Amino acid sequence: MPVILEQQAQAETRQAKADERQAKTDEQIAALAAQHKSDMAAVRKLSQMAMKMLAKQEQRLDNHGEILARLSTGQEELRASLKAFLDSMKKGTNGNS
Repeated sequence: MPVILEQQAQAETRQAKADERQAKTDEQIAALAAQHKSDMAAVRKLSQMAMKMLAKQEQRLDNHGEILARLSTGQEELRASLKAFLDSMKKGTNGNS
């Protein structure tokens, strides 16, 4: 009978240690879950910020495209005006011809 009681005591000791390890593991899992939740919130915030920055950049590119189109049109008009001026200079007349 004493052997059975000793084995029972050892089993209870092993179970208590296992319970302690399980409690510690549960605490670690809870801490990791909380950290994961915090990390995911930060990732979401960064993602939202990146999307806003991208939208602003796209707007700037659209504005630059419009400006380049206007500059191109102005350059074509200037080229035509300059060509007309140079062509008039080639005639060599001052209105007395």
